[in-house]
Amino acid sequence: MSVNITSTSIQSFLETRRDNFGDSQQLKRLYTAELFIDDIIDDVTIVIRYRPDEYPEWTEWATLIFCASVSQCLPPQNPKFICSVWKTKRGTYAARVMLTTPSEVINKLRGGYLSSGYEFQFRMEITGHCRLRKWLPQGEIDDDKSEGEITQNPQCISFPACDLDIFSYSSYGMNVEYSGIAVIPNGASGGIVTGLGLGFQPSNISVDVIIPNTDSLVLTVNSTNSLSPDGFTYVLSGMTDSPCYKLSYTLKM
Repeated sequence: MSVNITSTSIQSFLETRRDNFGDSQQLKRLYTAELFIDDIIDDVTIVIRYRPDEYPEWTEWATLIFCASVSQCLPPQNPKFICSVWKTKRGTYAARVMLTTPSEVINKLRGGYLSSGYEFQFRMEITGHCRLRKWLPQGEIDDDKSEGEITQNPQCISFPACDLDIFSYSSYGMNVEYSGIAVIPNGASGGIVTGLGLGFQPSNISVDVIIPNTDSLVLTVNSTNSLSPDGFTYVLSGMTDSPCYKLSYTLKM
């Protein structure tokens, strides 16, 4: 009995949230992006697409091809030997692969080029095995209108396109936050809030000290450290003089 095994590359894709490069009001133009990948096995093809603002269709930016001389073993011809799952060769990597400036494709809805916009979303279509480590798109300030205009007779535009919104997610990302109140021990100059068990990694925190009405001591939080899904540490500007002080906090993703 003979068995034929065929190796087939798996196709996957990744869509980023919209990126405004830190300024939602400034018109930008894409000019490059940097890609870092590793764990390349066999042949890998990555097609990178983008779309500006609320444009309904993806536009291809670049197609990248990588390869490595390592793959899964084929069954040996001699049945006395057992094939190891992986050869001793290692996968390769590609660091700081820089994309060229996007082609000048006309924006069918607002005019100008599709590489110009206020924010951009990106899509990577990957065929084969690899790991995406970093994706760093870069833009530069583009010329924008300085005055508004009123269109008296707007022209209706027909825009047929495939509906690619397979999943019910928001490309703007989620506004995830968690708020709570912790008791500050009497005589403490700081402390630890722990045991939160959040489902996200917080990147920002706002804190405030709730002072009892019967006390005139003013306390503030000097610093917070060690943000994690489990909690954080904090340092006060002084020491509490009663057990009635509390810490109000809000953690954001």
